[in-house]
Amino acid sequence: MSCVQMLYSTSLLGLVGAGQQASLSPRRLQLFNTSESKVICELNFVTSILNVLMSKKRLVVVLEKKVRTLTFFNVHRSTCSTLVT
Repeated sequence: MSCVQMLYSTSLLGLVGAGQQASLSPRRLQLFNTSESKVICELNFVTSILNVLMSKKRLVVVLEKKVRTLTFFNVHRSTCSTLVT
């Protein structure tokens, strides 16, 4: 993993891979629930993810040339297997 971010002291982790495999891509963000041991959402980006920050309301993804800010409401409403441009 190239980046791991925890939402405060909850069971939600934001995971970004560092490998060449599609499941470990540095362009894929997985929101992982540790209490249930499952991925609850995957977001794919066009460029590599450099950092991830989370708050109770927002998910901030730092990419190579831009910063994307998503609300958790929008993340949960999406299909959770989407390409974010």
